[in-house]
Parts: sequence; C-alpha cells; structure tokens
Amino acid sequence: MISFEFLLHLPNALPKNGNFLHIYEGTGDNLYNDDIISGYCDYFMYDTFMFENGKFLEIDGGQVLLQKNYQEYSEKDIFQKAFEMINYNGIEYYIIDKN
Repeated sequence: MISFEFLLHLPNALPKNGNFLHIYEGTGDNLYNDDIISGYCDYFMYDTFMFENGKFLEIDGGQVLLQKNYQEYSEKDIFQKAFEMINYNGIEYYIIDKN
C-alpha cells in the first residue's frame, strides 16, 4: 500500500484525477456497550478521497465494526468490508495506508 503522508508530499506523482481509500485500525475506544454485547470487539476506520486539480477532497468516511480483532483479518477481507460500506459502483480506488 502507499503511505498517505507520502502521497501528500508527492502530488505530481499522483494521477491527475482519482479516488482513494484510506483504511486504518481503530484505537479501541469507540465501541459502545451495545456493540460489545452484540459481539463486536474491534473496528477500523475508513476515509474516501478524490484527488482533483492537485488537491485531496474528502468524500466520505466511517467506522466498520468487527467481530474479531483487526489483525486477524486478511487485507482482502478488510478491503471487502470497506467496499461494502462505500458507494463502490465499480469505481477504481487507489488504496493508501495510514503510515
């Protein structure tokens, strides 16, 4: 994956226009008692951005609850869960990492 901070410093290396998906593990302090009672023990956060005219524009973001620890999921599973939450519609997304 590509580092988010790396992308911010290299705007000329980015496509002129594109959609980006930023996924990162939650800190663990955003679960409600009802979430825990429902079997959720972890979560990840996601943000979607559009890169247009040399700037990142935030489109959407959210939290996805997990019934296993984040580290127990494969990258593919995490991406699939994120794409289920966003308005995917076959749009190509570049995946960026939090580091």
